[in-house]
Amino acid sequence: MVENVLLETIKNMRSSGVSDDEIENMLNSMGYSSDQIKLAFSGKVAPVENKTEDKVVEEEKQVSSTTDTKGHADRAELASKMAMNVSEAVSNKVDDATSEVSKLKDEYNSIKDSVDTLAKSEHIVNIDKKTDNLHLKTDDLNSKMEDLDAKVNSLLSIMKKILDSQRDILLKL
Repeated sequence: MVENVLLETIKNMRSSGVSDDEIENMLNSMGYSSDQIKLAFSGKVAPVENKTEDKVVEEEKQVSSTTDTKGHADRAELASKMAMNVSEAVSNKVDDATSEVSKLKDEYNSIKDSVDTLAKSEHIVNIDKKTDNLHLKTDDLNSKMEDLDAKVNSLLSIMKKILDSQRDILLKL
């Protein structure tokens, strides 16, 4: 199951525009090995071999005796902190973009108010250019906001899956 979550995480992050290097660094910091990451980037999961019930019981005994519960808790805490950091960074970007939109609206209103005081026949071309430029900037900013919103939703989804998988691992221990 962890392999599928890893593949889904990589897929979602790539679709959000996150580079492979950034994804690899994040997964390394979460404790995934380079081999696991390379395998996941190739789109493959580790093969599951057919095991007898005795083999499964024996492996479970070995895993339970060698598994470091604290290590899993540390990974879960790291994933949680990472999710919080990503959320905070995205929130800051949204706040900055909102502030920029507000400034553009103020500039637009200022231009609109000053139209009445201008000699209309002399300045209509200049006002049209400024208005067109302002509309282009507003459209660009709205596009960026939609992009950012999609990325935030994708990151939140990824972080929820990571936290759920870590919780599942901890509950199994």
